[in-house]
Amino acid sequence: MDGSTTRLLVSITAAIALAGCVSAEDSFIGGRKQILCLSGYPVCAAIAGCEITRDSYVVTSFPGNQQFIFRSGEADAVVRVSLFFRSESFPGSEVLVRLHTPDCGDYEEAKTFSDDPFQEAGDDRTLEFDLDAGGEGTHLLEVFSDATATALIRAEIVGSRE
Repeated sequence: MDGSTTRLLVSITAAIALAGCVSAEDSFIGGRKQILCLSGYPVCAAIAGCEITRDSYVVTSFPGNQQFIFRSGEADAVVRVSLFFRSESFPGSEVLVRLHTPDCGDYEEAKTFSDDPFQEAGDDRTLEFDLDAGGEGTHLLEVFSDATATALIRAEIVGSRE
């Protein structure tokens, strides 16, 4: 083997080895950028800490209620809210996600269906909730859990209702 063939084989072997080293958290994050929720955005008679976009994620702690802004540019958008449990101390009994319509007059909510959100999240430690945006515009997105955990949260439009 010549030197260039050897380097190519070493590069391919290293790439294969590194591909197997992607953690569940890295996979959840993808190419998104972490944002800090330190601001105060008034929306629907509440104060949201930050705006979540399809290119960002937030690290937060539960128990409690977290409030974010999410903007949809489509009237019939379906929004997927995903949570990744980075650390799990106590499962509590639920995770509830609520997406308000832009006029704040209504909301759609989804929640875990078992009494152990960590078990429901499974081996990849991820929960996903699909919600109807209920119109184009700025939405209040609320995520509540009584679990004791650190979680990463992301939201993105994944389609439109039929």
